[in-house]
Amino acid sequence: INRKEYDRVNPDNVEFTALLALAFWDTQVAGASEELTETARRNRAAILKELRKVYVLRGNIECEIRQRELIGLLNHMKNHNCHVDRTITNYREPDGILRRIDIAYNASVERRRSKEWKLLESIDDRKIIQHPTETLYLADGNTPVQTFNICYAETRIFIHEAFPSLTRLSQQEQDAIFNGYIQMFNFIDFHYRTQQIWGDSEQYVMGSVLTVVDINDDDQWFSEDEGGDHRELMKESGRAYMVNHLAVITPIFKKAKISNTELYALLAFSLCEIDSAIDAEAISAFDELRSEVLLALQIYYKNEMGLDDFSWRLGNLMTINHCIRVIFCVFVRLNSLLLFRNVPRSLMHIFECTLLFSISMAPSRIYSCDVSMT
Repeated sequence: INRKEYDRVNPDNVEFTALLALAFWDTQVAGASEELTETARRNRAAILKELRKVYVLRGNIECEIRQRELIGLLNHMKNHNCHVDRTITNYREPDGILRRIDIAYNASVERRRSKEWKLLESIDDRKIIQHPTETLYLADGNTPVQTFNICYAETRIFIHEAFPSLTRLSQQEQDAIFNGYIQMFNFIDFHYRTQQIWGDSEQYVMGSVLTVVDINDDDQWFSEDEGGDHRELMKESGRAYMVNHLAVITPIFKKAKISNTELYALLAFSLCEIDSAIDAEAISAFDELRSEVLLALQIYYKNEMGLDDFSWRLGNLMTINHCIRVIFCVFVRLNSLLLFRNVPRSLMHIFECTLLFSISMAPSRIYSCDVSMT
């Protein structure tokens, strides 16, 4: 069968279901009794009647033309002697990449949740943050290191499960990719989680799956004995970075209102845009991955969201991806400055993990981001 014919008609979710039902009753007619043939005819007519109601509710005045297109697609499949219901279903499969990311990501989140709970359970003075639907805890000066370690380990597993094509690369390339991706993954994850859980709140941001950072309580960010003579400066710098960071990215997430599926696509796009110095094979793997995600996303927009023009939603994803990269550049430059200060041990641990990616980058590129420090 010519795939172009299916793509030309491009049935949405309701039409897809109707096609499967019509295909089922069409298969019952061949060699059937008169009674079964009449039942199939009545059911087929009922399906088309319900479909017309849907078109009317949608304000589609060309419903008869659209129905003829669907029937034409059905006949086209039958004329090519294909198994109609299986063929229709198979044409929905290009979104498999997003489904794979979905499964890998949510499995990773649940493992992180379990590990974080075991960690928090051992802290006697843990503080619960009030929320109507979630059980959340205030992050203190020590928990960010431990929750980052959990995220660090689980993100490696996530990459292997969500993007198995990358496992054919050398271990050195895989390490370079991971080290360039971990913090961008972290940024996307906690911004999306913050938007989903806290909405327009200007006080809290998610630090991990179960921990929350109170922006107004910067004393909680560091242990009492950390920072030395530069403690107040460190607090001011950290707070300024956080406020500026959120001022850039929060409005974009708020405006975009990305869905879970778009989140999975964004995680893939950010992986394909890392700044690590990678070889030609890795670049080729990223090109294939990007194309696969774009195709799946196009099908999602058309079939799941019913959008003919989805350029603005795709543009929102690309804008978020770009902003995350810019913020990452600021983060790296801030970290490089803190290397020469009396840095809190907790932050230093996270900074060292983040800066591992510099092993696979040209040294000049670490400071080449065109972003002014404020």
